[in-house]
Amino acid sequence: MSAFTYQLSDARNDIGIKNISGVCADTEQFADYVNRATRRLMKRGGWFGTEVAMRLCTGGCDVVFPRHVGTVLGLRLCNSDYMQIRNNWWSILSPGNIGGWNNAINGSGFGYGVAAGGYNPAGIDGTTVPVFNQISGNEGKLIRYHVVKAQDVGKTITLFGTQYGNQPLQEQVSGVWQYGVTLTAASPSIPAPTPLVTRITSVVREATQGMAYLYEYDTVTLKYRMLATYEPNETNPSYRHMAIPALACTPYSVDEYDVKTWQMEAIVKLQYIPVQSENDFLLISDFDALAMAIQSIKYDEAGDSENAEKYMLKAIRELNFELRDKSPSDQLSVRVNVMGSNRMIQNPI
Repeated sequence: MSAFTYQLSDARNDIGIKNISGVCADTEQFADYVNRATRRLMKRGGWFGTEVAMRLCTGGCDVVFPRHVGTVLGLRLCNSDYMQIRNNWWSILSPGNIGGWNNAINGSGFGYGVAAGGYNPAGIDGTTVPVFNQISGNEGKLIRYHVVKAQDVGKTITLFGTQYGNQPLQEQVSGVWQYGVTLTAASPSIPAPTPLVTRITSVVREATQGMAYLYEYDTVTLKYRMLATYEPNETNPSYRHMAIPALACTPYSVDEYDVKTWQMEAIVKLQYIPVQSENDFLLISDFDALAMAIQSIKYDEAGDSENAEKYMLKAIRELNFELRDKSPSDQLSVRVNVMGSNRMIQNPI
């Protein structure tokens, strides 16, 4: 079963998971078992439904992927061939980038290929970031924190980064200076009297009941620009980030705000996100695999590492069976005729 098929409420109703967990299905401990089993399995492979194709738009050379993206496996700009993905230590060459290898390692940021696109920029893997748009300009902006539910008024968000003058964001608390600036959601929301923020590097926020939004406010033009959208349970938002230095050389379109945008396609592996509410979707929804992974965790807690490993391998085997069932084209039936032996060797798939 693919990700986003079953919800936490479905796991609570599964007899197999309930029996193995050994706790009441309506407790937080049950949800914790499901989350821990999912987290361990997600780190052990790319299972059916956890590797997906997506399409996104970017308005600059920094591409920030949505919250659910854990690893970027492949990338291309629309109307171009595959994009080379690299960082400071490694480089994955696309078919059209072989001829541009020297350019890539010499730091020009792109390679030239002879494939359909003719020109393929490189995507450079970067660190994670807490916003999908960084602060514009160099002089800094005021920040507005907006919530949509009345129950979330009074919730706080703390921003870390720099302010105008390249100084760290700081504030006084009980007469003592500490890093970060805390904003409190108000009604109506207005730009907070913060320092002029030039860059946001980390965010810590209280969980909310509804969506929350972060904006920059330009005191000269009096315009707002969205920096981030946070889901209710995001308390430490962090998103995969990639730089594409040569993006300005590729075709683009202009949106209604006169911002240049590029459309991209990517193959990504989803990252683990814990389920909390009954309607949250499970990333691993093979209940047989989840039950065995929970059994592994219980053996681990009891100090029985041998059985813990055995049941985790059984859980992985179940997920591999699911992959085989859902993707039969990935399996090959092999027959080898051993010359001169009069024997036929055939694999059991």
